Amino acid sequence: QWVRFIQVVLHRRGVLAAEDCVPFVTRAFLVHKYAAEIRSLKVLYINDASYHRPTEMMIQGRTGTGKVGENGNVGRGPGTWLFWDQALEDLMGVPPQNIKMVQLLEKPWLFNRPGREANYAPSSPNVKSLDPADERAYFRALKLTQDAYDALKRDPPVVGAGQAGRAPLPGC
Repeated sequence: QWVRFIQVVLHRRGVLAAEDCVPFVTRAFLVHKYAAEIRSLKVLYINDASYHRPTEMMIQGRTGTGKVGENGNVGRGPGTWLFWDQALEDLMGVPPQNIKMVQLLEKPWLFNRPGREANYAPSSPNVKSLDPADERAYFRALKLTQDAYDALKRDPPVVGAGQAGRAPLPGC
């Protein structure tokens, strides 16, 4: 799957040679041959799937000193997960400084946010016309989604959490 992904990226950039479009070419070959082009890639990694998960769990899933996929691991070490930014760095050679991790729910184009380890990079668009009351209202509403997620993950789950008109259930 990495070979095909790299071929598609390089083809869309207009640099993939016709002889490298074959199915039997290897990831290592492509990464070596096109290293300079790959190092120039800029990647926006949308990490929304991690938004509601606890930061500590996300950090643990990203921790490891190996390379993605080494020794049968999914991520960078035992018990780690695959994160696209780490895989792009380890398996393709995309420099980490060229990868920006965002959470769309944090609206990085609108709100100044400090970042959250293993979740999203800081953002500072400094939107002058932003009403602070609107920002507070948005994050209050977003917190309801976290409350509903947490309630649904309980054992037993809180049935009805997050549904409109179901107050006082979490997230309602």
